[in-house]
Amino acid sequence: MAPRLEPLVVFWSGRGIHFMVVLSFAVQITLMLLADLRRRADWPVLKVIIWSAYMLADTVAIYALGHLSVVVRLPEHHLMALWAPVLLVHLGGQDNITAYAIEDNRLWLRHLQTFGLQLVAAGYVLYASSILSHPSLLRSAAILMFVVGVVKYGERVLALMGADRFTSSNLFTAGEEALREEPARRSDVVGQRVMSKKPLGQGDIYEGLFRAYSLLDVPKEMFEGPTRFVKIKNGRRYEGEFMLKVVAMQLTMMYVRPLVHKGHGVHTWYGFLARSISLLFTVVALLLFHALGDKDGYTRLDVLVTKVLLTGAVVLEAVSVLRAVFSMWTAALLYERKWYKLGRVVQLVELVFVIWPMKLLVLGKSYWSGHMRQHDLFKVPSQIGSTGSRMAEIIGMESLWDSWFSSWSTRVPKDIINMVLELVSTTTKVGQIDIRKSRGQNALNKGNLLFGEELAWSVGLDLEESILVWHIATHVYLEWFRTKVHQTTTKQPKRIADLCKATKALCNYMFFLLASRPYMLPYPVNRQRYVQLCHDSITLLGRCHVRDLLRAISYQTERLMEGQTLKTTRNTCSLYRTVSQLDKGCKLAAKLIHTIEGAGRGTNADGTLEMIFEVWVEMLCYTAYSCNEKSHAKNLTSGGDLMTIVALMMVYMSNGFIIQKSKEEEEKKKTSDEEAGTSST
Repeated sequence: MAPRLEPLVVFWSGRGIHFMVVLSFAVQITLMLLADLRRRADWPVLKVIIWSAYMLADTVAIYALGHLSVVVRLPEHHLMALWAPVLLVHLGGQDNITAYAIEDNRLWLRHLQTFGLQLVAAGYVLYASSILSHPSLLRSAAILMFVVGVVKYGERVLALMGADRFTSSNLFTAGEEALREEPARRSDVVGQRVMSKKPLGQGDIYEGLFRAYSLLDVPKEMFEGPTRFVKIKNGRRYEGEFMLKVVAMQLTMMYVRPLVHKGHGVHTWYGFLARSISLLFTVVALLLFHALGDKDGYTRLDVLVTKVLLTGAVVLEAVSVLRAVFSMWTAALLYERKWYKLGRVVQLVELVFVIWPMKLLVLGKSYWSGHMRQHDLFKVPSQIGSTGSRMAEIIGMESLWDSWFSSWSTRVPKDIINMVLELVSTTTKVGQIDIRKSRGQNALNKGNLLFGEELAWSVGLDLEESILVWHIATHVYLEWFRTKVHQTTTKQPKRIADLCKATKALCNYMFFLLASRPYMLPYPVNRQRYVQLCHDSITLLGRCHVRDLLRAISYQTERLMEGQTLKTTRNTCSLYRTVSQLDKGCKLAAKLIHTIEGAGRGTNADGTLEMIFEVWVEMLCYTAYSCNEKSHAKNLTSGGDLMTIVALMMVYMSNGFIIQKSKEEEEKKKTSDEEAGTSST
């Protein structure tokens, strides 16, 4: 043995079990404190920490439990017999992170097998320690903690099994043909549940939670999918702003269903009973340990670690009970039983001690993550030649590389949410396409009739191709807008600056979905055209900036307007190659810019920017309403995606839950609100 390693071996043989048991407890504390922060979409380091802690939790506890069976035989270490049941409690996990991702639920059979093996191992530790054969306070404490361990660990396995049944039978096996026949039958159940509730008054903060709970079958049906086949009977309508709050609450409530952790089972009679028994037995075990009169027969370190483990177990169980009692689900259940005052007390406590701190740390001003991922074509070339990119390509993980290292996160601009609210709250005029099918055509027609006729091809392409073409055109237009239109002013008006930011953010978000999460887009969308566009842009443009492409488009506007391909310095035979997404995007950008620079077309730069933004929002609404239902549940582990928010709003709009007004009425209301704000100021 190497001399340098001998001290480490000596330490591990004498103190290794103590270190592992304390580490297991520390991991549980970490998961309890940080698990809810998974909803922070722009903290990848935090996600790695939580993922590492989750993966480490079971490994450490199982290793320590196996090691105990050897050490506990020594008389001076009989106190360690209490550690085995405590480790079973650790294996049960925390209520807010039974599974790290929805795919983990499929491993419930493996967890069931592990559950049986670890029960045998813990029982063997108790047997080997010989404390079961002698009546004592230590034996009573060990038996109580063993019961708590069985309850906690068993509940975890049941939660995983229930989640797998939900996802397997609904999320992944429901066929569209069957779903076309089911809406009428399912709508009766949801409709009865909605109509049986007495309203508390729209606009009341508690009414939002009440409605979120009473309409919770709607997101459940949407997760069963497909979204466009969800049909619910409704007898009441609400303002779009109110339904947006309801949707945000529902994402939080669905987050604690048995998709990712135990939350759904917690708020049942057996869930409350299990937590009450666990807390009571743990407290009694701690008191019995303190009542032991012969602690001198054990090592001081064993006594100290036992105190830490039992005290920590009491703290963890107390937090679990408080989470269950003072939660959104409990308040909703009290409202359902018409115990309004008690429900408001529960919700107020949660608001002060849970929601507000979480908003400060994580969620900002919303219940969901409030963030959206971003990906930019013009930043791809800088990543292509990197070592990480080449390694990702070799092992077939290009999409993961795009998702984690070539993209970033930003907060969802308010303009996007406001435009979605406007579209779902506005009635469709004669001649307009339904918002569920428009994909940008309404925006083109509204912005300029010539746009509607001449650019209809750009929104009539396959969805992935439309995203690519409009992505190129939007970036080029925004660069032209920044350098040409507002170059004489030191500062853009706030409204225009916010609109530019929102347009670019939504453009990059849709591009990110195609590049990294094509499963969120309607079938049969895939990454093939995205990969081809990246290849074309690198081959023809190299590492050029968007301003270089704008310059090339400006020089070749007439050429592009005639339908020819973009001529680049790297391509001497551009006239003979096929028209790619890059050429179509350049053609679209040239048309937008040329229309404004041309005389007598009646279109201004600001109006065209608003039109581009609305095209993207309509494309978002269409995608959300038609996207794959698997994506909604899968992204709940990150606090919910913008696509899920929009999809739920589209479902409520299509089923008549949202009050719809004409465009004139909306503008009149907006003007009156602005005048009221000005007068109050």
